[in-house]
Amino acid sequence: MPDIEADIAKGGDFKTIEGNLYVTGRISGVYDKGQTDVGITSSINNYVTEYQNKEERTFRVGETVQKGYGRTNVSTTRYTAAASNGSNWSSSDTDFGQYFVEISPIRVTITPLFADSLIAIHWNVFGEPSDHNTGFKIAELVNGVPTIIRRSGYEGYNSQFSIVEYNHFISDFYDADSDTTGRMSNFVYFDKPNSTDERTYTVMFGANGQTANIYTLNRTYNGTGTNDEVGVTTWWWEEIKQ
Repeated sequence: MPDIEADIAKGGDFKTIEGNLYVTGRISGVYDKGQTDVGITSSINNYVTEYQNKEERTFRVGETVQKGYGRTNVSTTRYTAAASNGSNWSSSDTDFGQYFVEISPIRVTITPLFADSLIAIHWNVFGEPSDHNTGFKIAELVNGVPTIIRRSGYEGYNSQFSIVEYNHFISDFYDADSDTTGRMSNFVYFDKPNSTDERTYTVMFGANGQTANIYTLNRTYNGTGTNDEVGVTTWWWEEIKQ
């Protein structure tokens, strides 16, 4: 430790010696450790608060606030549409006149930072249904139960048409082959939940009426061998300041 050759009272001169290094000066104030800790903590808190407020102020309209992404390689599970039992999907959605099944591995959970943000979810879903007269609807978990979104302007289906079985958010499966040709369905869903509460979005496979149609994720419907295509499903999302 350096030797201090001075009276450290306020206003006194000091000189420290460490080898050939000399530091001299005048004491402007003396504080004990408690006073020093309080001063440092207060300065840090003021800086953090100012920085956080500055962060909020600098998001411009249209700027991305946060992003996330996901991927699933699941390819051994078939998702079979069934009647609602109140927990597999909401009984309030029976007015579509069809059976549903949630494609659960592609759920997206988001906690918006701003209540007025726009949420954009980009899904790239690979797989194949057992019948091409089927499609996807967008849903969210309500008390843990997948429920088709009906918020005005952000519906998980086409709001300009009647609530019927063939009204989907996307249906692009027709290719005259329902068992050996997988398809990549690329679609983007926008929502404005007007809340900063955590929200989980999901995709519902809608059957051809009240039938047990099946969706096979990441492979062809009858894909069992090495000659049948397999793939990967991915998604990414962003919160956009409004």
